[in-house]
Amino acid sequence: MKEGALLRFVMAENNMRILEALAILEAAVLECKKRNVNTPEVRAALDLLEPYIWPTWVIPQFRYHIQNERETLENRERQQQVLRATFPGIYPRWGSGAYPRANGCSSAEVS
Repeated sequence: MKEGALLRFVMAENNMRILEALAILEAAVLECKKRNVNTPEVRAALDLLEPYIWPTWVIPQFRYHIQNERETLENRERQQQVLRATFPGIYPRWGSGAYPRANGCSSAEVS
């Protein structure tokens, strides 16, 4: 396989993993009132996306609110509100094709 074709394959495979991670986080936002969303899948999705997301506090905030929910399932409206407010800080970055932070670079350095 030529170098360019291999690079395109790796990028396409990584993009699919990123889209899967976004779908997992979106499901967590929608389902947090019905079940505990602090699962290995959600944590893995956050780990995958964290190096690429700017501002850097978005993923830790999302992670904090899935790990520290002490309310009963019946009273999880607050958790869902916070996750709904945080998720747009993650998703539009990928939907627009802009990769705001890669390898520690700021969005201005990545083009």
